[in-house]
Amino acid sequence: MQVTGITYPVKKSEKKPFSVRLSVWSARHRWLVFGLWFLLVFGLVFGSNLIPASKTANDPNAGLDFESSKAYSILKDGGGQAEPAENFYLIITHPTLKPADAAFRTTVEKLIVGLKELNYTEDGQTRPLFAQLVSPYEAPATAGLISPDGTTARIYGRILGETYTEKMNKRLEPFGAKIDDLKKGFSEYTALVNNTTLNYLEEGKAVQEGLNQSLLTTLIPTFIILLCVFGALVAAFIPLLLAITAIIGTTGVVVIYSRLSGDTQINNAMTLAVLMGLAVAVDYSLFVISRYRNERYAGREKIKALEIASGTAGRAVFFSGILVAISISGLFLLGGPLGPMALSIITVVLMSVLGSMTFLPATLSILGRGVNWGRIPYFGREHTDGQGFWSMIVRGVMRRPIITTVVATTLLVAMAFPVLHIRLGFSETTSDKLQGGKAAKVLNEKWPQGAQLQLQVVITEAGRPQTLAAIEKFKAAALAVPGVNGPVETLNSADGKVQMLSFYQAGSWNDQANQDTVRKLRQETAPAYFKGLEGTQVYVTGWSAMVVDQSKFFTNPIVWVFVLSLSFLVLLLVFRSLVIATKAILLNLLSTGAAYGAVTLVFQDGRAWVKPTGVMEAWLPVFIFTIIFGLSMDYHMFILTRIKELRDHGYSSNEAVAKGISSTSGTITGAAAIMVVVFGDFFISLDTPAIQQLGLGLAVAVFLDATIVRSMLLPAVMRLMGDFNWWMPRFLNWLPTITIESGVEDETTPDATLSEADEKLLMQVSGR
Repeated sequence: MQVTGITYPVKKSEKKPFSVRLSVWSARHRWLVFGLWFLLVFGLVFGSNLIPASKTANDPNAGLDFESSKAYSILKDGGGQAEPAENFYLIITHPTLKPADAAFRTTVEKLIVGLKELNYTEDGQTRPLFAQLVSPYEAPATAGLISPDGTTARIYGRILGETYTEKMNKRLEPFGAKIDDLKKGFSEYTALVNNTTLNYLEEGKAVQEGLNQSLLTTLIPTFIILLCVFGALVAAFIPLLLAITAIIGTTGVVVIYSRLSGDTQINNAMTLAVLMGLAVAVDYSLFVISRYRNERYAGREKIKALEIASGTAGRAVFFSGILVAISISGLFLLGGPLGPMALSIITVVLMSVLGSMTFLPATLSILGRGVNWGRIPYFGREHTDGQGFWSMIVRGVMRRPIITTVVATTLLVAMAFPVLHIRLGFSETTSDKLQGGKAAKVLNEKWPQGAQLQLQVVITEAGRPQTLAAIEKFKAAALAVPGVNGPVETLNSADGKVQMLSFYQAGSWNDQANQDTVRKLRQETAPAYFKGLEGTQVYVTGWSAMVVDQSKFFTNPIVWVFVLSLSFLVLLLVFRSLVIATKAILLNLLSTGAAYGAVTLVFQDGRAWVKPTGVMEAWLPVFIFTIIFGLSMDYHMFILTRIKELRDHGYSSNEAVAKGISSTSGTITGAAAIMVVVFGDFFISLDTPAIQQLGLGLAVAVFLDATIVRSMLLPAVMRLMGDFNWWMPRFLNWLPTITIESGVEDETTPDATLSEADEKLLMQVSGR
């Protein structure tokens, strides 16, 4: 049965938007653009290796306005450490022997001899790796190199060089394996290395191996989902090709940033490039290819189909990608250590957008109808809009909008409930499966007073006699504070005007007691001894202090205000509706809150098989918020653009909502399934708590967003509001309009015809 009567208006052809013109140009010059894309991608990678590395370390916290960061800046302003160096510990235990036994002592001495023989060559000169090596038998008891229970010993060493520099990383990179070879000669003993750079290199290698494995395990289910959506091998392969090339190009940009800035802590940034690249690039490709194939099925010739696809789905991708990038850029308002991670996400998103406008049209133009090669029976068949599983869901929802709204909202609020007892902090970054993690565990067990968690105090004007006298009194007072332990290490700046005292704390930097100790030293102990000294400033820092400061820092509302305001403004300008813009913000907040609740329940409360961290990563709430708000705009714009397109073509509000959501839900479901697989795999496969938390949060948010929110709550609420969905106050009519659709299809679109399923759907939601 066919019903006619709804006529699409025919518009005069206007100048096409730049994004459409670029896509059409790319389609017409397909081989040139195809080659230029690979030249750009691999040029970024090879070019990054040609840039000389910065000779100085970049402190990502430098310049931040909190005390723990200012402390290190003050020390650096004084010329830094007189002799920049890293501590090195080799922790030794035996199943039956103790350090007091002669055989144990002989082994320790042999290990020290082996460590002394380790050399490196740099700038044409050969130097010993260790500037100092201290035997636990020669050090004073106050040095704490033998555990209080007398079962474990530590060899102490000093390695000259500045931490977190490319130079230091390259210097120590060969020595992890060399020290492991040395330990093999004493296999009956357990010897564990604890050193900042060696731990970082070991973790980086483990992350890379995990990424490689995760990439392989993710690509397979992603390809299967694409195969189910498209029903053709070639069409399913194209999004993966765009994603992989976008990721490769992004790694080149991140390495360029690292080399120019001196910031070598880019493990998480590289991980996020893979995480977001797979999700975003595949989704963008799915939207564009789906619309292109639909236009081809409708009888459009190749270039025209690409023009329409780029003027509809392509424009939605363009605006969504820009909005994601701008949302993530809100993190730069905070500054600090999130810079490399924000840069990697913005880069991979923009690479994906650029690829969708150039590489994708060129590839589709090259393939022509070959995009459907490798057809699989049943899957990817042409379905009339208004049919299928999600269409039935939408029809049911719009028949009972009140019940659906109450139930869905209650479910999302209940999932967000654990947020009420959220605790922010920093999880232990080194896995128990790695040597650094094992060493940390032994140190905490055998040195309960603290052997690695340092509480540091930086004092200016340390060269003055009165300041030196106050420092000595302060040392004694600080050691009297419960939770502050020795031995106290003293480090002077190169100019001698700044001194840093290092104490030790037991337990974790997330422990409330350690954080309370930081506050006590800042507010009571330090002022009692230094307040009266003119020009002398005291800064309490260390990891516990960092957690205190950064937990407050990352909850700064400026990013939330920026992202919410921007998203609201863009939606208002695009859809010319105050109601739609407001509703979109509220729906996104519901799915984001539920994601926070899931992470809190699993990682903080330990309600799953993963190792609990006791805290949510301090930077995670703002990171999930910015990413989800950006990604949610993909789905929201894709759906609402279709709804607005139908409404502009003469459908009533309810009819446009019903048909628009039911016709896009299949694509949205496929896109969301891919994101859930990618994000979920990072939660399951990787052994880095921070990335696991991010993966879980994003997977939950996307899943809820594509099912409960977009396919149930959105149509229910829009059904209740009816024509009020499109209300715009007259006093806002002066605002400019951003048009997503280019209108290219209007030149050739015939009178609309509705299938029997469409007519049935529209009669149901219209009450006829």
